[in-house]
Amino acid sequence: MHKPLLVTCALLSLLGCQSNNPYVASSLPMPPAPASAATAIATYPSPTFDFSSIRSWAWSKNACCSDFRAQPALESALNDVLDQYGLRPATSISPPDALIQANVRQEQRVQQVYDYVGSNIGRYDHHRYYGMGYDMPIAREVINSYLVVNLTWRSPNCAHVLWQTEGVASITNTEDFSDAVRTAVSNAMSTFPPP
Repeated sequence: MHKPLLVTCALLSLLGCQSNNPYVASSLPMPPAPASAATAIATYPSPTFDFSSIRSWAWSKNACCSDFRAQPALESALNDVLDQYGLRPATSISPPDALIQANVRQEQRVQQVYDYVGSNIGRYDHHRYYGMGYDMPIAREVINSYLVVNLTWRSPNCAHVLWQTEGVASITNTEDFSDAVRTAVSNAMSTFPPP
């Protein structure tokens, strides 16, 4: 009784496969390119900048950092680090070769630390250990404070960005804030000049 029903269903499904497919593959042609595409000059990758031509620098107009206690430490640290590379602050007589914009912010990052606690029961006998033990991880969260210094180097006419870098330093307490600024600036400038 079930066999004729199955055969009938199979024949009906095969007849359904023989009908015409209502879906026809068709696509529209690609539109022509705009006229401005033929005359556009590719600007990627941007031309490389010769950092050996920089002799002096100055702060950008909006170089002020939001944290007022970081500003004197930032100015002193950046002045010291750039002095090691032979870059001097620009004077009123000569224009600067580069403008520097600095941004200082504090971040709190959460780190998950695992402590393993457990015990073992057994005995140790001539290079063999007999017994059993267990280890259980206990997770705890540690909140660390970091100081992040972003430095943006711009061309003197502020037309384009020459280089951007970032340095991070850990802040353990408020007394070593200026040390953290100095460490973050030296971390940021550790890859100068860029490749």
